[in-house]
Amino acid sequence: MGLAPYGAPGIKLDAFIEPEAAPYRVNHKRLFGNGKRFIFRMTPLLGPARVRESEIDERHKNIAYAVQDACELAVLSIRVWRLKKRVAGICAWPAA
Repeated sequence: MGLAPYGAPGIKLDAFIEPEAAPYRVNHKRLFGNGKRFIFRMTPLLGPARVRESEIDERHKNIAYAVQDACELAVLSIRVWRLKKRVAGICAWPAA
């Protein structure tokens, strides 16, 4: 993400993702709940969405930093899980 390097730690995404779980977990019920768009669940914790073409402030940079950090931790958790389980490949869809 191009904005992430300009942000700083401090925004917590724990309500939505557990990047250090093995493998990582996304709390989809927290994001989508009763079927509303996910933005309605994020607004109380992250603030309102930025209006297009408006200024990017420190909050936006810090959110980008937090998302990048969570993605990197999730990828690392998948790698660790793969090594522990000796899994050769990773399927993007859960087993039915």
